[in-house]
Amino acid sequence: MGNISSDEQMHSEIEETRCQSCGGREIEAGFTLALCHECRTQLSRRPVPVWIKGITVVIVILLVYAMAHFPSTLTAGIHYKRGVQAYADHKNLTAAREFEQASERFPDSTKILARLFLAYYHSDRINEANQVFGRISGEEAEDEEMANQINTVITEMDRRYYAEEELEDILAEEELEPRIKKLKQYITGHPENVSGQYYLADSLFDAKQFTEVESIMLKLRESEPDFDIATLLLAAAYRETKQYDKAAVEVQSVLSGNTESDHAYFALSRIELKQHKDEQGLSDAQKAYELNPDNGANIANLALANHYTQHLDERDHLVALLQNRDDYSQQELDQLTSVFNATTAWRD
Repeated sequence: MGNISSDEQMHSEIEETRCQSCGGREIEAGFTLALCHECRTQLSRRPVPVWIKGITVVIVILLVYAMAHFPSTLTAGIHYKRGVQAYADHKNLTAAREFEQASERFPDSTKILARLFLAYYHSDRINEANQVFGRISGEEAEDEEMANQINTVITEMDRRYYAEEELEDILAEEELEPRIKKLKQYITGHPENVSGQYYLADSLFDAKQFTEVESIMLKLRESEPDFDIATLLLAAAYRETKQYDKAAVEVQSVLSGNTESDHAYFALSRIELKQHKDEQGLSDAQKAYELNPDNGANIANLALANHYTQHLDERDHLVALLQNRDDYSQQELDQLTSVFNATTAWRD
């Protein structure tokens, strides 16, 4: 290959120093694009095309929208993951609260609502579970395992908590003895009816027929081993017959599946108070109340525990909260007051 002549080399060097726009002035040093000062100034003043401005505006709007919604989306994801972990740890009330917050951001998410439904059910919030199921009914579950879980729970809810019309009519009977008689007749004709057996045992408990309650609940357990309210009714029957160790075992079995069951802590405190373990009874009554403070039975039980631990001001404050409640009758309040006045003996 031949060498470049000196004239060609000189011409090349001159070209490199000329403005690429006007070709007549020396370029302004320090820039990649070879332009003179005047051409560079004119270029910087040239208007931006409308289509570029439009794209820029769209990008900015999308970015602002994403930035505005990113925190709530991230927060919902955090609540969802916390709910999944809480549910795995049998903290069903916590799980429900986390899924509730996640569903506020994604109210139509079947994935979140399905888990909220399960958390409600396993924390004994049956009405709320039923409402959530109405929102996901007919929707496609995320996988077969979740679909099976939901279908299993729906079957259990129907079997355990919803009475057919004939049974509802019987339960409307206010007099205890006639109701028990009708329930026994109903069970004779419907021996496999779970809710009928439970309501019969519950009525027998009110009639202080604790041995019959125990018999019915033990038989029911064979087909319904994880029916928590039935287990706690059995525990109450054991308590009233002074089988305190058996009663405590039943309550602990419920807590093993739902560590945040206010019903279980209520039951545990009653067992302890019956045995004059008043400080422990107060502690567990307080746990039940903290888990579900808007429950008349929990308020009354905490008042009872404060009575036995001589916290009388707190007892009276709680009694005042029981006035005119839909979930705690005047008859129940009068009976509780009679215990405080020593006209009724609640324990030995």
